[in-house]
Amino acid sequence: MLDCRCRSHEHARRRTGRTGTLVGVAIVGVDTWHWDEASFVRAWEHGVFGDARVELIEGEVWPVSIGDWHGAVAASVTRALPNDQWRVTMSTLPAAGSLPDPDVWVRRRSARPISRLGETGWLLRWSPADVALVVEVSDTSFAADTETKAVVYGGAGFGCYWVVHRGGVDVFTDPFESGYRSRERIDERGSVAVPYGASTTIAVASLLDADA
Repeated sequence: MLDCRCRSHEHARRRTGRTGTLVGVAIVGVDTWHWDEASFVRAWEHGVFGDARVELIEGEVWPVSIGDWHGAVAASVTRALPNDQWRVTMSTLPAAGSLPDPDVWVRRRSARPISRLGETGWLLRWSPADVALVVEVSDTSFAADTETKAVVYGGAGFGCYWVVHRGGVDVFTDPFESGYRSRERIDERGSVAVPYGASTTIAVASLLDADA
């Protein structure tokens, strides 16, 4: 949908307090605007962002890009995750008023969306009970992914969040309104437990096996 991946650290720290309006805002100005979910969706549906890759995080529009290492690792994660009774996807995941595009996330195959966003209804909202795992691959965006994104995903009630980075995998669990109560780091010598389905572990080194 919004096709977003890596984001700049600096955008995680900006707060302007202005409420976003809609159509007609130039793309060069969107990161100075405080957007709500509905205004962002309307702007996106009307082509305000053009071909720019953006996501909405806590009222801010973050520009995004994907490097070679990031893309290779995201593909490794996608291949490694079990998908028998679960759907592994990269679509936009509405979360507590934000509209992030996780690198990977997993939901029940039998799940049905609880609502549709905007005029087109292309963006779907899912029950946290049906979302088993959210994953961000972090190269240049580690602070944003482990701080701001953890608050977004934990606040939405998603039970398990992985940040995959060059040093291993940070596993966040036990969500509450301000993020996650538990954070564990598993380095490249260890294995990370898949939090759904049958007992499955994945060697962290296999996820980090990228040439870039």
